[in-house]
Amino acid sequence: SLGRSITSRRQAEWAEAQLRAEFAQKEREAKALVGTPGELPPAAFSGFAAKWYELHVVQNCKPSVHARYESILRVHLVPFFGDRVLTEIGPLQVEEFKSANRQIIVKHTGNPPSPKTVNEHLGALSSLMEAACRWGYLHNNPCRRVARLKLPPATFQ
Repeated sequence: SLGRSITSRRQAEWAEAQLRAEFAQKEREAKALVGTPGELPPAAFSGFAAKWYELHVVQNCKPSVHARYESILRVHLVPFFGDRVLTEIGPLQVEEFKSANRQIIVKHTGNPPSPKTVNEHLGALSSLMEAACRWGYLHNNPCRRVARLKLPPATFQ
């Protein structure tokens, strides 16, 4: 508020300029606090995954989801992506993870994973990458352009 009444066009133009300047200053201050994509230092996948788990999963998800995501991170995502910088992970690397993850599961269990399992792993990765976008580490979620596996039709008895 300007604290006075405006009675002329010149006063209105001046007041508008003042408000625009105040708004622009507040916007700059907010960007400095929150950051914009590309301004934050590069983050390694493993470190960001730990931060995402603590700040997102623990705070916003049910305990059963905590256990599932912790397992997916520990066994599948962190061993594959390791200390790779988040900005170096694109749709191609996500597709490579999808393929390698299936091969690793076959190697350990002797059976191919179900499409639902692979999709759950992709879902966890996508959620993590979406948080990286919201928090200013990435411009785009690389998982958005990766197709999920088709699930067989459900059978009901």
